[in-house]
Amino acid sequence: MRAKYADKPLPPLDMRLEKHLPMGSGIGAGSGNAAALLRWFFSEHALNDPSGACGAASIGTDVAFLASDYDLAIAEGIGEKLEGLDEPGGLDLSAVILFPEWRSDTAEAYASLDGVREEGPPPLDLSDAREESFSVLRGLKERKRLGLLPNDFIACASKYRERYDMLYGIMEKAGALAWGLCGSGSSCFALFDDKDGKNGKDAISRFMHYVEPEGSSRFSWLHKTLILE
Repeated sequence: MRAKYADKPLPPLDMRLEKHLPMGSGIGAGSGNAAALLRWFFSEHALNDPSGACGAASIGTDVAFLASDYDLAIAEGIGEKLEGLDEPGGLDLSAVILFPEWRSDTAEAYASLDGVREEGPPPLDLSDAREESFSVLRGLKERKRLGLLPNDFIACASKYRERYDMLYGIMEKAGALAWGLCGSGSSCFALFDDKDGKNGKDAISRFMHYVEPEGSSRFSWLHKTLILE
């Protein structure tokens, strides 16, 4: 940033970062830290589009999206090509994100994905991938029970498949609309219909009853739980 914006000097910085989201969880937490710094710098100097600054996507795949003003977008390339999806009023969903005790190294996950693709079917082409994304979005808007959402990295998490499947089963039993693996792992998520408020909270309460340590020792390997309303 100092090299690119020499006329708007970046001052010496003394920063303290407090991490509340576990590393290696696949939710772009590290990218969010970088995006926050980009957004601060651009706000300080009244500049536009921090998502395209200094090759944001080359810093981290999720940086461009998280530095943008989009709430929802389709990302192509290495994350630098963003198509914002306008959803007035939002989707009225609540989410639960669960962080297991193990971590996923991004480089190792992609290497594993390469191996899976060498042995199995190739990834979807661009048009089919876009249609898959829009199909998921339509289903969520219509409050359809979608179940396990597509993610190529699911095949790479076979070592923990039994534990993930156990969680997914509880998500379904609790009334989630959709669930799946976050990014390249290791965290996973469940989406609940929160349009009328109460039903979503009741469903989340049922789910948490099953997975909290005092509710079941089967899930003692869960490190952290995050509820987003």
